[in-house]
Amino acid sequence: MAGGEAADSFVNPNWGESIQVESVQELALNVHPQAVPQRYIRPPEERPTSASLLLSPQSAIPVIDMNNFILHTEDDAARQIEMDRLSSACQEWGFFQIVNHGIPHSLLDGIKGVAKEFFNLPLQEKQKYATQPGVFQGYGKIFVVAEDQKLDWGDLLALALMPNKLKNLALWPTVSTKFSAEVLLRSMPLKWKELLKRC
Repeated sequence: MAGGEAADSFVNPNWGESIQVESVQELALNVHPQAVPQRYIRPPEERPTSASLLLSPQSAIPVIDMNNFILHTEDDAARQIEMDRLSSACQEWGFFQIVNHGIPHSLLDGIKGVAKEFFNLPLQEKQKYATQPGVFQGYGKIFVVAEDQKLDWGDLLALALMPNKLKNLALWPTVSTKFSAEVLLRSMPLKWKELLKRC
């Protein structure tokens, strides 16, 4: 990784530094399914049940409409309503679905393809892009702050595209020339670029 990079300013400093953990992809290759490490096994009360999987309209995954951010730029009240919905989705669910984003399916398919190429690389190659202390980008896991913390069964590749001060090109894999910050920025719909400028 290139030196001189600043810690990610969007990360709460109270979270502490992320503890390095073994790659889940490598664990899956080398561990018998009956021997999954305890830190990846959720307690029964945190596991989904048949009843919890049947979603009611009130418990449906939040949907955020990008047009409500873009089309209501002059209408602060309408924009604030969507911002409140987004905030609630982040706090209550931790994720959401975005609609009317304007990102071409071909670009999304390309990103998925390159991500698959990356995760199929040997571990040694992927570790060239590993997360580093104080930098919440890269390959592996982030927000691991305690040895006894329960973890999700998966690895990630977290990359910041915008704002520019967070973009760390040393962490962008060179698996494919189709997968670079510049290519993604050129492919991004104008409405996203305008919105991100205001963030």
